Amino acid sequence: MLSRNIPKEEKRKYKRIDTIFPVEFQILDQELNPISDWYQGFSQDISKGGICISANILVKDKPFDLTAQKTNLLLQIHSPISGRCFLAHAKAMWVKTIQKLPFTQFVAGVNFTKIDAKEINRLLNYVRFKKILWRTLQLLILSTLLFLALVVVNNFRLNVRNRSLLNKYSQLLHKDLELNQNYKDLIEEREKFDKELEDSKLELENLKESKKKIENSKNEEIALLEKELLEAKRVMIESEQDSILIKELEVKLEELKKAKHANTKKLEQEILSLKEKEKTLNNKLSQILAKESEIKEEFSLFEEEEAILAEGFKNQLYNWLKAHQIKRSGLVVSFEGDYNLKDTSFIYDQALSVIAFTSFGDYQKAKRCLDFFLHKAEKIDGGGFYNAYYSKGGETAEYIAHAGPNLWLGIAILQYTNRTKDYTYIRVARQIANWIESLQDKEGGIIGGKGISWYSTEHNLDGFAFFNMFYELTKEREYRDTANKIFSWLENYAYGNEIVPVNRGKGDSTIATDTYAWSIAALGPERLEGVKIDPDGILEFVIENCSVTTEFTDRFGKVISASGFDFAKHQHIPRGGVISCEWTAQMVLSFNIMSNYYFSRGQSKKAIYYQNQALKYLNELNKMSISSLSSFGRGDWCLPYASQENVDTGHGWRTPRGNRTGSVAATVYTIFAISEFNPLQLQDK
Repeated sequence: MLSRNIPKEEKRKYKRIDTIFPVEFQILDQELNPISDWYQGFSQDISKGGICISANILVKDKPFDLTAQKTNLLLQIHSPISGRCFLAHAKAMWVKTIQKLPFTQFVAGVNFTKIDAKEINRLLNYVRFKKILWRTLQLLILSTLLFLALVVVNNFRLNVRNRSLLNKYSQLLHKDLELNQNYKDLIEEREKFDKELEDSKLELENLKESKKKIENSKNEEIALLEKELLEAKRVMIESEQDSILIKELEVKLEELKKAKHANTKKLEQEILSLKEKEKTLNNKLSQILAKESEIKEEFSLFEEEEAILAEGFKNQLYNWLKAHQIKRSGLVVSFEGDYNLKDTSFIYDQALSVIAFTSFGDYQKAKRCLDFFLHKAEKIDGGGFYNAYYSKGGETAEYIAHAGPNLWLGIAILQYTNRTKDYTYIRVARQIANWIESLQDKEGGIIGGKGISWYSTEHNLDGFAFFNMFYELTKEREYRDTANKIFSWLENYAYGNEIVPVNRGKGDSTIATDTYAWSIAALGPERLEGVKIDPDGILEFVIENCSVTTEFTDRFGKVISASGFDFAKHQHIPRGGVISCEWTAQMVLSFNIMSNYYFSRGQSKKAIYYQNQALKYLNELNKMSISSLSSFGRGDWCLPYASQENVDTGHGWRTPRGNRTGSVAATVYTIFAISEFNPLQLQDK
């Protein structure tokens, strides 16, 4: 058997293929008669003129001589395309022995001398297709990997940028809070010095008046004594009396003058001392005013940057919200992260989403959601909607219809109508109004729903806001009258408890944090004060009883300490403190309402106190923001429903499952808190 290296020119004749197929061969003599058994081989390379065969021959097999350029072969090629075999005659052109023991392994290049043209063309086309397909797949895989790499890099850069934005925003909120506190301290110090200065001026005036009175009194005494002395001297001259009396009078007069001088000097010293004190107070007051000016200047330096960062954070939250609207139904998925709720849209969340879409000027998104309720949503008898629907198909997911969620849907329609002047959906709002009025009792209170006996303060606050807004929009007195009846019920049953300022419902003194926040947002501090309800007392009570600090795993996977507001008075529940992000955002909004109220009344000290509370808890919400984990969340930021999963809220439901479950309600209300947007009042912008 001969062996030699494969010539380069021969190598170039063959096409490399990745598919190996069987090739059996038999050695022929010069007359093309078989002189060997059939041997099993496999293809390596192939061309139109020949094929490269690899074969293993056992030593015990009958030896044969495979001579290059002379040996004729009969080939039986197994086509990988059809699985059929076809024959071909060939001549060995070169042979290379790979090994000899324990079996002979060789590679041979053969040229076809006779072959079916159709079969070889079929085979070569298959080879070409395989090569093109493989290269295409390689290119596709490479492109996919490159795309994925770009996505990963882009997401990484986006996350880095977002982290930087959120961290910087947090720092500015801290700075804002610090400056506000310094400003509050300065106001208190200035008020103290103003009082001292006022007291000093009053004391100075009193001293001057006292000096004047004492001088007048002493002058009168001296004048009388001088007159008496002159009279005594006259009498002495006329009657030659003893001069003892005159001397006594002269001594008394001298003492009186000395006393007058001493008193005057003492009062002048006191007046001088007060003037010095007044000068010192004025200097200190000037220093305070200078510090105030510095703080105001410092505020102005980063105010614009803070506004830009706040807008950036708000837009991140809004992008997450937009990504959760299902195009087919127009509904927004309420939660991301809880498998059991992955296809559920609660109508309360739809209402908040519509208000958010409207406030951002995204009217088409708002319409898409409202169209579902106008055309597709299954309704309860009388015009109310069920609490939840499936996000993709729009089928009813929860066959319960409560007053509160329906009222919020009505509020969303009114906000949209007021902003756009598009009255397409106003008839849906009227249907809701009619259904709600059917739930109203003689005293004006709204029950929880059809066939429900309990009353909710929250629902009645929603009801007051809805009907009051409806009246403002349409000027129809029926809606104003309904709102007034609800307010009367709230006065009688929601407020007035000496121990708990706001009842959860009629005869129910359970503490529910949202009823405190919505009391401020729905009714306003001025209306509350008008009926002798203390808005400060409402907020101070919830700060004292519902504010909590607990551990939370932040967006970077680090366990941090976070503060916010619980769903209830956490001391009453074995689970301990849990932060409700939605209700914390509601409290931030209420703090801002109170701050603006007191600024408008010139009560800066109170205004700054509430402003600081708002900044403090807004920063806590910023700390609790998480990155979306879903494919359509695209890594945007959102707020979790609560700081713990699957725990009792204290009000008959549990928080969603999942450590990083994003919530539409929490996210949208945080947007409202950043924007200082009150959804329970008609807003033009």
